[in-house]
Amino acid sequence: MGTYQKSNYYDEAYGKGTYDVEPKSLHHYHMNWSAAVDAVTQMIHLQRRGEEFLDTGVKTNIENIVDLGCGPGHFGQMINIKGIKYYGYDFSKVAIKKAKNRLSGHLNKHVSVMDLEKDFPKHKNPLYTAFEFFEHIPFDVDIINKLSKDDFIIFSVPSFDTESHVQHFPTYEDVYEKYEKHLNGVQIIFSAGGTTPEGIKHIIYVVLGRKK
Repeated sequence: MGTYQKSNYYDEAYGKGTYDVEPKSLHHYHMNWSAAVDAVTQMIHLQRRGEEFLDTGVKTNIENIVDLGCGPGHFGQMINIKGIKYYGYDFSKVAIKKAKNRLSGHLNKHVSVMDLEKDFPKHKNPLYTAFEFFEHIPFDVDIINKLSKDDFIIFSVPSFDTESHVQHFPTYEDVYEKYEKHLNGVQIIFSAGGTTPEGIKHIIYVVLGRKK
């Protein structure tokens, strides 16, 4: 099991330039981001038709996508839905600098430095996302508990351990066991195996849930 790393660890990691590429070049993550984009797009489409999403019994009213632990902005680059604003937050100043460069020219996309262990962003009618984030922090449940009732969140968690992973989920059952305590309608909407840039074989699960 890894250890919780502070912002300077990620400043150094992002500063190396490994992630200074287009999303498609990060094959092990791109599939998961794409699945999330498809899910969000479907949610907004059904919302505009006045229909509920995935038989949840809840009609969404999403105006803002709030991306927690946004890193250098790859998901923000991929998500483009007319009339929906994107806000990304990360405690790495280097990541946010790169995200600002990546998203420059998009007036409906904003990124900011924020330590999500201490602060939490508030936006009207949000849909929360969190990719490659929850496995790195010991306070993922605290974050979920800050959501309002019936807020949707889409996030990813991996099956593998690294020096910066404080948790990982070897099986589907492990994902459900943890997050069904805090979210209604937990679904793994996508999962795929691959190999990280470090050569680690893995599965990443893309999870959807709604705050209890």
